[in-house]
Amino acid sequence: IEFVLYHNSIDLEDQAEEKKFQDAYGMMYAKDLELHDNGIADGTTVRASFLQSLKGLEESQKNDLFNALGLGALGMPNFDYALDYVGGQLQPASSCDLSDPASCSFTEYESGLVMALPNNTVRASEGRHFSDRWDAELRGNFYHWDSLRIGLGLAARYDSSTSELFFGSPDKISQTAYRTYANLEWTASDKITLNSGLITEKVEQGGSNTSYRAAANYQLAEQQTIRLAANHAYRAPTILERLHSTDYKYNENITLDLSVKPDPNIVAEQLSSYEIGYGGSFLDRSLLLDVRIFKEDFSDIIDQTRRDSADFGIAFDYDRQVNIYTNAASLQVRGIEWQLQYRPTDNILLHANHSYADVEGTTVYSLSPERIELPLKDSTPDNILTFMGSYTSPGGVRWGATYYYKSAYLSKIRKTLVGGDIDLSHLTKPFSRVDLTAAKKWQLGKHSMELSFTVQNVGDDYQEHHYFNRFNSKYILGLKLGSN
Repeated sequence: IEFVLYHNSIDLEDQAEEKKFQDAYGMMYAKDLELHDNGIADGTTVRASFLQSLKGLEESQKNDLFNALGLGALGMPNFDYALDYVGGQLQPASSCDLSDPASCSFTEYESGLVMALPNNTVRASEGRHFSDRWDAELRGNFYHWDSLRIGLGLAARYDSSTSELFFGSPDKISQTAYRTYANLEWTASDKITLNSGLITEKVEQGGSNTSYRAAANYQLAEQQTIRLAANHAYRAPTILERLHSTDYKYNENITLDLSVKPDPNIVAEQLSSYEIGYGGSFLDRSLLLDVRIFKEDFSDIIDQTRRDSADFGIAFDYDRQVNIYTNAASLQVRGIEWQLQYRPTDNILLHANHSYADVEGTTVYSLSPERIELPLKDSTPDNILTFMGSYTSPGGVRWGATYYYKSAYLSKIRKTLVGGDIDLSHLTKPFSRVDLTAAKKWQLGKHSMELSFTVQNVGDDYQEHHYFNRFNSKYILGLKLGSN
């Protein structure tokens, strides 16, 4: 019987470039230029919409601006009328230097109004984030029967977090989850072993889910086993996926950009998987082979999708696009994996493994104003391959080399602004990588010391998962001390 207590906390300060309102208005101008150049709008759409949202200012603010700009002397009866007039006089955005407004197509009234508005901070230069997790688990393993082993467990987890950027409030938020589980292994005969497991999790404000797994091992011969397994599991939304809310405001009444909103109807992800496998050893256990054929079906996958800001009753939004975490995707994976290990002598080790996966599925890119689904077929590499070899010389020096290969895939599925085609700018190209190492170990009485030198990625740089994750060659000198 064991009791395990786990604690993890992160306290960090996020440094960012401060954004003022006038910076944000420059971004609106740039957005208008982008829309105009792509033939989607006339180039005043975003700014005109923002000017209309200024009608949401308090009356005292409107009167102060009306008087400061001398709009009454121009014969305008009130601030709202003036906004309509300024909006009607806007010129389409043109290429210019936004740091020099005079080089852009701002009209006199537009420029005067923007400069007269208080230059409020839209995004602060720093943000504090804190997260905390406590997890307590009581578990026991029972071996009172010759052919039966049972594992039981009961646990609770408490998560809390404070982040105004991610949760739209400086207040602490929290989530409590409880779980209980049981595992059973039954040696039914000399050749058959059965395994089953069950776990039930209850998440505060997130409902309850029960996951299970069943497996059977059959010994074909003394060193050869075939196995079958089935699994149905759930993953509850994290505290961030359930409560993430980020927006950027000019003031309490006017939102400039509604970036992320939570989905109150989000539910747990589901996985159903099935596999058949074979494991065998040959040549007096110097050759080991393991093969697995599998099928995995994911549903209700939590992903970010987009909705029109009008769905949330927002008068203005910079790009009229709001991201929400919701159950947006489904995925079906069919594949085969194998690994082969050969140790002809105590000094030589050769190892190879390969994974092939055929992926089908879709994710909802946009829910409104129209529903758009994108295929996920290219979202994972078809082939991943590794070869590794090591040789220990008579002098005790271990030499090793490893070769990795990964085929191409899209690390981020998104659509282009024009034509709606899939954006290939996030295509991760196929790459190969070679690592080399040399190590020498000394035994010093009851202690040991190992000195090693490793070269990671011999050859050209490569990119993995994201276009900015670029890996070059690295040289690592290692020292490891041990004790018997």
